[in-house]
Amino acid sequence: WMMRPLAGRSHRLARRAEESNGPRMYYQEDRGTPKGGAFWGRSTEEKWGEFATGEAGRFDKDDLVQAVYPGSQEVYCAQVMKYIGSGDWIVMWVDDMPEDFAKASVLKTDEMEHVRITPVT
Repeated sequence: WMMRPLAGRSHRLARRAEESNGPRMYYQEDRGTPKGGAFWGRSTEEKWGEFATGEAGRFDKDDLVQAVYPGSQEVYCAQVMKYIGSGDWIVMWVDDMPEDFAKASVLKTDEMEHVRITPVT
């Protein structure tokens, strides 16, 4: 496979920017590391999901969403893992992604939408 120049450049910039703002992306190589632990260890005391209101109630665990992958212009499918407060959600990318892309990311509520499935009639 070959990355598009725009997506590749933006992807690298997004990866560098995350280092100064805390981990917003989780890569395969982060597994079992302090950075990986910091990424997955975040949580909130707020109720979220089915019984919550406002931003925290927009999505629930395991909801399928679509979003633009950070630093690219490409839309991919992801699975909601958890809400971590302040409008931030951890999602795991479930689409066929380039190998060097993150396996999971932190996204804002307004950066994703539910995947709509249209029944075949």
